[in-house]
Amino acid sequence: MKILDVVNQKNLAVQKINDIIQSFIDSGDEKKIKKAALLSYWLKDYSNYLNEENNFDAKKYIRYERGSIVKINLGFNVGNEEGGLHYCVVIDNNATLGSGTLTVIPLSSYKEGKEVHRDNVLLGNTIYQKLITKGKIIIEDAKICIKDMQKIGTDKGMNCAEFIELNNKFEEKIKFTRKIIHEIEKMKLGSIALVNQITTISKMRIYNPKNVSDILYNVKLDVDEMDLINKKIIKLYIFDKKIVKS
Repeated sequence: MKILDVVNQKNLAVQKINDIIQSFIDSGDEKKIKKAALLSYWLKDYSNYLNEENNFDAKKYIRYERGSIVKINLGFNVGNEEGGLHYCVVIDNNATLGSGTLTVIPLSSYKEGKEVHRDNVLLGNTIYQKLITKGKIIIEDAKICIKDMQKIGTDKGMNCAEFIELNNKFEEKIKFTRKIIHEIEKMKLGSIALVNQITTISKMRIYNPKNVSDILYNVKLDVDEMDLINKKIIKLYIFDKKIVKS
């Protein structure tokens, strides 16, 4: 393709997207203004992904097991496709460290009283409860740090290396607890697995967890919940009545 053709296509594309976003803003419609903001955010994020993809190394991420909960930037999508930052559940059986992709099912918040679509699965509040549990464990660890600091501070003084090391650990645990609390405050109790929107994404889209120190690390759905998802996947994509009848 000639460079001039590429430049012309680029100019047309930029003008088109600018016209669409500006028309949404000028409409005065709150929904369209929000759409303009989301589209603008996504174009910025997408540009960052393009700049980073040559240096992206999937091996620097943790290994994601089936049932693991991840927070993913699904981007700006159309129609009824899920977009933006979403919790998702990993359904790969053997996601290797070297693989640059991950297959997931987006999760959505359950709204009390609203009927769950037949293609989706109503889950419990596992994510919420497991983050609560994780927070409690960190708080208990922080309390132990305080007791050890008090003892070492009395015996050896607050300027010794042991005290300083414990104090650093304590501050890290408090910082981590604040992150968990912040995440919990944004969550609703119930979740729905949108099995009909199963998708494969680049690991570049993963927002959390990327390493063992992230708050969603080791947060997984229970076996019973994954069994419900497995059955729905079979029903939607694998089970064939014609084959069974024959």
